[in-house]
Amino acid sequence: MKWLIVNGDDFGLTLGVNRGIVEAHRSGILTSASLMVNRPASDSAAALARNCPGLSLGLHLELPIDDRGRVDA
Repeated sequence: MKWLIVNGDDFGLTLGVNRGIVEAHRSGILTSASLMVNRPASDSAAALARNCPGLSLGLHLELPIDDRGRVDA
């Protein structure tokens, strides 16, 4: 049997993204989300997630680069 996991990226980025992720989860489309903990709507995302016990959460890790010239592309 094959499985499809639909993940909501950028949970916590904005209130609109948060609403979309929760709506998709409640509609049965989305089963997980990656939470950005240092963004403006992260507190809202955490509160919304508490009301969605079936929503699996992971950490959306961001590593800031202060000097882009030091990173080889």
